[in-house]
Amino acid sequence: MMMTLTVAGVTHAQLRVVITEGQVAPTPIAVADFTGPDGEVTEIGRQMSAIISNDLESSGLFQPIDSAAFIAPPKSPSIRPNFADWSPVGAKGLLVGS
Repeated sequence: MMMTLTVAGVTHAQLRVVITEGQVAPTPIAVADFTGPDGEVTEIGRQMSAIISNDLESSGLFQPIDSAAFIAPPKSPSIRPNFADWSPVGAKGLLVGS
């Protein structure tokens, strides 16, 4: 009787992935002027929103939208915004504060 011993070898498939470049587009974001306790925009609120906009833009991850393009700027962070008003200006996010 003839006996054959076969040893199964382990094979390894080699996969090579080469990434030559990536692309990250900044997210358009609307940064509204901050309001005071009475719901009105204050000078300090304008300054705060400008600083935050600059910081977001400097990160490279966000592109603040010019406030002149806002259709209906929010009056207070406690009032839910109508997000349909922000789609035409291309906003993917909205930042409000007081």
